[in-house]
Amino acid sequence: WPVKTTPAAMGDDEFDISSLTEAQLDEFRACFNEFDVDKSGSIDADELRTLMRTFGHEPDEAEIKRIMEEGDKDGNEEIEFEEFCRFLLRKRKEASDKDEMKEAFQALDRNNDGFIDKEELAELDGLSMAEVEQIFKEADTNRDGLLSYEEFLAWK
Repeated sequence: WPVKTTPAAMGDDEFDISSLTEAQLDEFRACFNEFDVDKSGSIDADELRTLMRTFGHEPDEAEIKRIMEEGDKDGNEEIEFEEFCRFLLRKRKEASDKDEMKEAFQALDRNNDGFIDKEELAELDGLSMAEVEQIFKEADTNRDGLLSYEEFLAWK
């Protein structure tokens, strides 16, 4: 599947699809074709909504709009194959980043209670108690003296 790099899609330089293998492109193409119900070569909001419903998800208009805006980099209200590839690469990276954050949280949660307390954070080499206090001041939004995973993610 030849993939051309268009100027409109170049804003996502971090997600260079020219490095994808033929097998990866084939996988992305098969997925794209599932979404492209009318075989127009692009995915519009109605196709996105229909496919999400077939997978048991009932997206509201705001969710459809958010996904379309995230995927449609040239602003034509449709997601072409190249945009779709970049969107999938972005989503894979986000999932990978989230996995890394979960691993970091678990490493800091030394007593495995699902929270990071000040003592656990202070065990990090190079962090002073003043820095630990500052982190908790910024990240501990419910002020319970513990960082939940959600607070940890929001702070990072």
